[in-house]
Amino acid sequence: MANWVEFEVKMNLPYKEAQPSDPITIPELQVNAMSGAMGETDEITASPCAYYWQAPEPNEDGTMSSIIGCGPAIGEETSLPEITAAAEGLISHRKSNEIWLYFEVQPDTVRIQCVPQNGGEVETITDILPYDGGCAFDLKSGSFVYRVIAEWGDGNRVEYGFIGKWL
Repeated sequence: MANWVEFEVKMNLPYKEAQPSDPITIPELQVNAMSGAMGETDEITASPCAYYWQAPEPNEDGTMSSIIGCGPAIGEETSLPEITAAAEGLISHRKSNEIWLYFEVQPDTVRIQCVPQNGGEVETITDILPYDGGCAFDLKSGSFVYRVIAEWGDGNRVEYGFIGKWL
């Protein structure tokens, strides 16, 4: 037999109107690849894997707000978005394995690391070129987990992840 107790509590607390504040959002990173022989493209939004992001303006009470996300090491992520670049023989001005990265908020520095999707050594991508408001680099042959490390001069930092395939 179950016993139920119901009660109501009334308290007189000083009234303070809640001040809505804008939530802090991590800027997005769009990843673009050639996906078809006729120059078609595919685009995904990379996942923020680890980050420190501070709001650009103080709250109404003069304090600053920030969010911190600690994620797994490269290659240990789960559920990353995937993008597949088309095979050779494209009719395009663009290399078939070339990836374009478009940041919602342009960072001051960008570094890219990768590791084979089935495990292995972490490698650094060294040929990162500025391109049309973002940057570009070449996917490695095979299936790799990519980690894009973006840093801003104000101390903000985001590590984005995605799986890139060029088979």
